[in-house]
Amino acid sequence: KGLVDISFLSLGDKNIAYIYSFFYGNKLYAYSSSYDAGYTDLSPGFVLFINSIGHSYDCKMREFDFMKGDEIWKQRLTSRYKVHARTRIFKEVGYSKYIYIMKAHLLPYLRSKKISTI
Repeated sequence: KGLVDISFLSLGDKNIAYIYSFFYGNKLYAYSSSYDAGYTDLSPGFVLFINSIGHSYDCKMREFDFMKGDEIWKQRLTSRYKVHARTRIFKEVGYSKYIYIMKAHLLPYLRSKKISTI
């Protein structure tokens, strides 16, 4: 039905980046993307995103949504962005406090120290 777009960037016969997007309401949502870290110096993810933005324009989409992440390269491509928020509600008080501490304090600390959080 033309609602999903899966694009690959290949070098020779090897896929080095992908982007999984979906169309809805004249918008293209870039849901998931990744690239082979062995080709970082070629910026394959960025190249593929630029191609996808062009594709969304060709398809008469009125908006391209990067979805999650606040990477610097995204900020260079637009001055307008939306903040996506998530709310979680738990029945157990102990578990919800644990999740809050992890999300609000520990993960930002680990990211600030450049420690991988997967």
